[in-house]
Amino acid sequence: MYEKEEVPSLSTFVSGLGLDKAAPSSEYSSNIIVKSLPILGRLHFVKDRNGILCLSFTFLYWVYGTWCGLVVVLLPHMRDKQASEPFVALYVLCSVMCICALFRAATLNPGRVPLISEKDNIDTSDWEMCDKCQRKRPKRAHHCRRCQQCVVRMDHHCPWINNCVGEENHYAFMQLLFWAFCLSWMAFWSLMLHYWYYPACTTCDKDRTTLENMKDPHPDISTIRIRSEWSAYREMCGSGSMLFWLFPCRSRKVLRPSYFYSSPV
Repeated sequence: MYEKEEVPSLSTFVSGLGLDKAAPSSEYSSNIIVKSLPILGRLHFVKDRNGILCLSFTFLYWVYGTWCGLVVVLLPHMRDKQASEPFVALYVLCSVMCICALFRAATLNPGRVPLISEKDNIDTSDWEMCDKCQRKRPKRAHHCRRCQQCVVRMDHHCPWINNCVGEENHYAFMQLLFWAFCLSWMAFWSLMLHYWYYPACTTCDKDRTTLENMKDPHPDISTIRIRSEWSAYREMCGSGSMLFWLFPCRSRKVLRPSYFYSSPV
């Protein structure tokens, strides 16, 4: 009788391509995921729930800061010929470099000591024994309880990148700090220019609702009433002291009657 021919499954096919190849157990702990991807190379990822949450918050904070800086502040002033195009391009460059540095610092191997055995041909005569994982490690290595592995010249485990900072990714962490500082500095000056230097933005400071802007994104500027920031907040929050504007139980007293809004949406 003929034996039944085995049909390779999809997982076997993907594994053959090397895209779903897990790290060998003799190299890294079970808390480390290693993936080899085209162009990106070998990526390390720590299976830590709190670290993943912190890294996600860092990414969302970058998205929020980049979106507000560009869409709310810089692009409207650039359309009004107030902000220069090189300044906006520099802001975009700092933002892109910042997220690239975050990705590198979060996925680069910080210098984890391989989980070697006696069969491996590695000279460990000057190594020392780790009292946490009971494995040999080079001197000046430290055991990380999040990664569950020793890291060469470990500085600290940063939850905001969900990775250790060690010998092999210390430079990437420095790049992240540098570009994050540049992006924060440019965002700070953008806000200062927006509130204290640039004149009233005719593109963004419009007495229009979101639906009105969606219906007619480029209205005739001469037909739009431009208000100051103080007047806009006063009309929105009503009369009374601004100290009570954020009090939830306060009743709002309108400054103008409802028939003032003669243009329904």
